[in-house]
Amino acid sequence: MPIEPFRVVPTNQREWDQYLRTREIIPDDDSVATDKIIDKAVVETKLGDNSASNRVLRDSLGNSVIGRSAVGVGDPADISIPEGQFLGTRGGVTGGFTLQDSDIPAAIARDTEVSAAIAAHVAAPDPHPQYLLESDASTLYQTQAGLSAAAKSAARVYNVRAVTASTTAGATDDLITADATSGAITVSLLPLSGNTGLRLHVIKTDSTANSVTLDGSGAETINGSATFALTAQYDSVEVVATSSGWFIV
Repeated sequence: MPIEPFRVVPTNQREWDQYLRTREIIPDDDSVATDKIIDKAVVETKLGDNSASNRVLRDSLGNSVIGRSAVGVGDPADISIPEGQFLGTRGGVTGGFTLQDSDIPAAIARDTEVSAAIAAHVAAPDPHPQYLLESDASTLYQTQAGLSAAAKSAARVYNVRAVTASTTAGATDDLITADATSGAITVSLLPLSGNTGLRLHVIKTDSTANSVTLDGSGAETINGSATFALTAQYDSVEVVATSSGWFIV
């Protein structure tokens, strides 16, 4: 335990007492004679901050902490924490424990609860009623906009009708599939008046030589001609009504 060197050497008891009372004595690493602090070796003196070293502490078990595993005051010991466990206290005993369901707050969902919620969500026909389905949105749009049949066709709200004989296209027809196996088919178009903007798509689905012919109302034309014929399988045409005639698009 080194003592600060004398500046002036005391010459009597009074000067020695005054000198020792004004000097702080700090132990160094070699101040403890043995390698370990034994029971009751430190009575009132406290180790200074950061002054404890491996020299004065005993070895501990791996993956452990030093403390009391039981309730009450007593000698400290190693508390081992096995891999995969956490330090905690259960039943008055401190040690390593495996996480249990009771350790998790009830407000936190378990795996089974999350899986069940997802399954119920997927199975619901409309899991998000606050959002519109595609069909709902189309209906609402048409209703609020007051769309005519021609405007509905332009918006591509498709209605499909299959025919095997001559027919007159309706205002709600978007696609007519024509099977001319039994004979030639004529698709008569609506009058242009009141139907400006109306679209119609016609396709010949059969492989026979029978034709599928589009015919304008009265003297109304299709691309300047009275009729337009589909002669081969899967031939198709889309026409749109204007104030001056039907035009192929």
